Amino acid sequence: MSLAQAFGFGGVPSSTYYRTLHGAELRFETAEKVMKAIEKLSALQRHRADLANIRKNGGNPRKFAK
Repeated sequence: MSLAQAFGFGGVPSSTYYRTLHGAELRFETAEKVMKAIEKLSALQRHRADLANIRKNGGNPRKFAK
């Protein structure tokens, strides 16, 4: 996942991402949105990796569903 994707997933315009790359300051609320997006995307990646490992080892991922 790229930082640009995290900005987009967090609902932050790409122009804000590019302004930040060129030295503009980021508001706290915007930084929070991006941080939460990174956390969600990271959790999704971990979940997908866990499911892949379960399948790889011959397990049924549905057994582990809550």
